[in-house]
Parts: sequence; C-alpha cells; structure tokens
Amino acid sequence: MNKYLTVVIVAAGSGSRLKSKNPKPFIKIKSKPILWYSINTFNKLEFVKDIFIVISPEHLKLSIKFYNRYLKKMEKFNNFIYGGKERTDSVYNALSYLEENNHDVDYVAIHDAARPFLKEKLVHEIWRNTLKYDAA
Repeated sequence: MNKYLTVVIVAAGSGSRLKSKNPKPFIKIKSKPILWYSINTFNKLEFVKDIFIVISPEHLKLSIKFYNRYLKKMEKFNNFIYGGKERTDSVYNALSYLEENNHDVDYVAIHDAARPFLKEKLVHEIWRNTLKYDAA
C-alpha cells in the first residue's frame, strides 16, 4: 500500500522585522516570490499528494494574485488555509482544516515558507525515515 505526504507550508507571518510592504513569503528572489521555491520543490515529488498554504486573512488578495501567477499549473496545490496569530495557531488551523474536511492524509509535513532553499534530496531522506520510523 502506497503512503503519501500532505504538505502544509506556513506563510501567514507578516515579516514585520523586514520593514517591507509585502510579507516575507511574497518578497521576490530572482523574479519569483520566496514562497514559490518551496512549493515548486514539493510539487515535483511523486510521494507528495497535496500542498496547502497557510496565509493571513489580511493577505488574501495577495495570495490570490500569487495563485493566478504561479500556482494554477501546480497540480498538487490544493488550497489556502487561514492562519492564526502565532505560528503554532497557524499549524493548528491547518491540521484542524485537514481533519474537518476529511482529507485522506497519511503523513503531514509542516514547512516554513521563509525557508525557500529546500532540496529534493533532503525531502527524500526525510520521507524514507518517515516510512521507516513512522515519523521524522
């Protein structure tokens, strides 16, 4: 029986320390928003089933623009989920959303949108350990 990974990328922070008009996940590096890089990495992996992005309700318009420009063709992107006041609240909201909406989830990975340089090789290693130890 094949197992699959559901990915939750937490992008609800404001990035206030940067003093930028845009939240950190939407600041561009080499013409693409920081958030795009993590999504792109996870989207390529055969064992990833769904990708959810946790956003701040205040950034819905920005998130919709991001979706229209970058996510429409990423078949594994599933939905935006509203985050909470703190990161732990955002993760809780995402896990609650998955449960309340009866998503068929084998394993969940939580990734911070502000960490864009995730390597496929590392995710493969984590996935192997997840399957071996039932957590990683």
